[in-house]
This record gives sequence, structure tokens and C-alpha cells, in this order.
Amino acid sequence: MLTLITTPIGNLSDISERAITAIADADLIACEDTRTTTKLISLLNIKTNATLISYHDHNGEVMRPRIMSALEKGLKVGLVSDAGTPLISDPGFKLVREARQRNFSVTATAGACAPVLALILSGLPTDRFLFHGFLPDKQKSVTKLLEECRHISVTSLFFVSPSQLSANLQQIFDIWGERDAALVREITKLHEEVISLPLSEMISHFKEAPRPKGEFVLVIAPPKVQVEYSDDDIAELLRERMTDLSVKDAVAEVASLTAKPRKAVYQMALALTKTP
Repeated sequence: MLTLITTPIGNLSDISERAITAIADADLIACEDTRTTTKLISLLNIKTNATLISYHDHNGEVMRPRIMSALEKGLKVGLVSDAGTPLISDPGFKLVREARQRNFSVTATAGACAPVLALILSGLPTDRFLFHGFLPDKQKSVTKLLEECRHISVTSLFFVSPSQLSANLQQIFDIWGERDAALVREITKLHEEVISLPLSEMISHFKEAPRPKGEFVLVIAPPKVQVEYSDDDIAELLRERMTDLSVKDAVAEVASLTAKPRKAVYQMALALTKTP
């Protein structure tokens, strides 16, 4: 059994009894950082004989065989990130995929997830949302991502570091224009705060205020005006996507982006593949 164990993102009281039991019963725990997990186990006074190993993006290829070997032996394996729900902007999906491919049981404990908590605290629409993680480091990649997503009629969420906050706000405003936004800071901690402002006012606010401290989730409302896509617009989007994606994946992405029926978008994609 592989158990994905959700840990607190700030307030230790958010640990669930099931998560405590999973840690206590585990034979092996794969951690994003063993030092962080060791400290958490100590603070929560959890008694466990589990062996802690490091598992992250840089050593995954080496460590996955060891974890698979433990599962083959019938050991109980846990996966934890430094804080919150494993796999959400953290390593782990390749481990889950391989475990499922090899028919091992995989389960998860429920608990704190910063993007979801930020969404419900933001006061912005919650019916449909898209989590982007951190924006890329390179400006060209940032521009490409924001251009691709600027017409999607869903609430968008980003992780933001204090050092990049002003730059990220400006990047989003330059491409998406004015939107309602909320910056949710230090979720579940003593200084939890929600700053709700239009993007332009938020940019001005943080130009004048001292650089804030803590961990942030930036929540951006969907565009106020629904964009109507012409057939030419859809064809252009398909051409762009099909340079990197399969026809099936390109159709799924464009249909989601434009809110057009997938069958109609698929027919357009087939026509484009037949065009010289």
C-alpha cells in the first residue's frame, strides 16, 4: 500500500487522525525533505519506526525502484511533501503512476491544500478554477503561458514568492488586463490575511508597501466578458497546439479553452490535417 499523506501547511491542528495513523504505521516514508518531516513527526509526538528517505524531482529516477521494491515486499509506504497535499506543485505523480501500473494499492489522506483554501477564502468564483503553480522563470515562457490562458473563463490560481510578487502581478496585468484578484497570505497561520483588490490597485499597493513576508497564493477572477471565438480563431489555436500535441490532446485543450463542443473542434482539426 502506498499512502499519500497530507500534512499541515501551517497550523499543526490540521493534521488528521488518519494521517497520524498512516505515519505511525508506515514502514517507509518518502519525504520531500527528511529534515522537515522529522521535525513534524517530533512536533506532533508521533511514534513511528518508519525509515525516512528523500524523494524529490532530482532523485526520483533513482529512488522509485527502491520504493517499488518496498511495495513488492508488502511494506507500507507513505509519501509526504514538506507541507500540504502531496503532488500539488510537488513531486510524486510519477511514483503514483508507476505504483498503479504495477497494480499496487494507492490511497490518500485528506487534509490541507493551499490552493483550495485560498480559493474558498478569496471571495472569487469557485465553480471552475485552474491552478498554475509558480509562473516560469523565463519571461518568454511566462508570456506563452499567460497568452494561452488569458481567455479561459475560470478562476486562476498561482503560487507566488515574496521576491517575485510585484513582477508576477505586473506580468499578469500586462497580458490579462484588469481583473479582480485576491492575495491570500500565510494560510492557517497566525498572520493569515486576504488582500482583495483589482490587479491594478494591487500592483500600486505593493509598490508602496514594504515587501510582504510569508507564503502566498494569488487568485485571479475570470474575465468579466466572455470571449467569442470565430472558426478562424479556433483553427489558429488548433494549428498552434498541434505543433506540440497530438490531435486528440490539441482538440481537448482547444475545446476547453473556447467552450466549444469537442466534436465540432475535432472535425475542424481533421480538416486541418488534410489541408496541404
